[in-house]
Amino acid sequence: MDEAEEPQVHFNYRGNEYPSWGNLSGRYRTSDYDQGKFNRYAKIGDMADQLESSFQHIVETNAGSVDGRCAYAALLMMNYGVRIGNEDSAEGYVSSMKQSKGQMVQTYGTTTLCNKHISFEGNKMDLHFLGKEQVENYVSIDDPFLVKHGHRFLRNAPDERWLGIDYDMMFDFVKRNVGQGFVPKDFRTFCANVTAWNVIKEKLDTPKPGMKSEVNAEVADIVEVVSARLNNTPGIAKRNYIDNRMLDWFKHQRFDYSE
Repeated sequence: MDEAEEPQVHFNYRGNEYPSWGNLSGRYRTSDYDQGKFNRYAKIGDMADQLESSFQHIVETNAGSVDGRCAYAALLMMNYGVRIGNEDSAEGYVSSMKQSKGQMVQTYGTTTLCNKHISFEGNKMDLHFLGKEQVENYVSIDDPFLVKHGHRFLRNAPDERWLGIDYDMMFDFVKRNVGQGFVPKDFRTFCANVTAWNVIKEKLDTPKPGMKSEVNAEVADIVEVVSARLNNTPGIAKRNYIDNRMLDWFKHQRFDYSE
């Protein structure tokens, strides 16, 4: 196994340090899609505390505006990995999937969630909805800021749509408040890699495995946690969201592949 690439930069978010294999000065749009994606992840990480503070301020001072609702959606995606949403899917389409073939189905995401998808119990807010690929999504939110304002948005929802925004509004918000090279999905990538690193940190504090198969099992555990956070499959989480250079680095910390 080749030597693992070391992280290029580190950033701090909510008092914790995270590595990134992206290039802060690299291009956000390249022929290598993954490289551009993880360059954007590195930049969002570099700005993360500032972005979170800015988004919270917008929510606090302009909750009734489109920007206030988009800022809240951005926080939800950054910290809980909820997918963006698609208006056509929310309006309904004829399913081609085996379990529901020929049926009219509606699937949702952050921008298209309805009031019926939101509930509160104690100090938590729960999101329960049918997401992409008709996967049941359960998201339990315990962040006090998001719970407080989630309740506020539910009370003041202008119609059945919880946040009353769409993808184009969110896309425009990201361009203006994060940068021209970024897209809403970058917040979900951010959440995936922050989640992966939090699991990696815990595993680095345990005794090293003695076999490659045990290391592979640890990697599978990391991917599984990210998958659960994103409400998708481990295969999609590993292939489309987690920077695999981080997983390779982790493997080399846990086992001597030169032997």
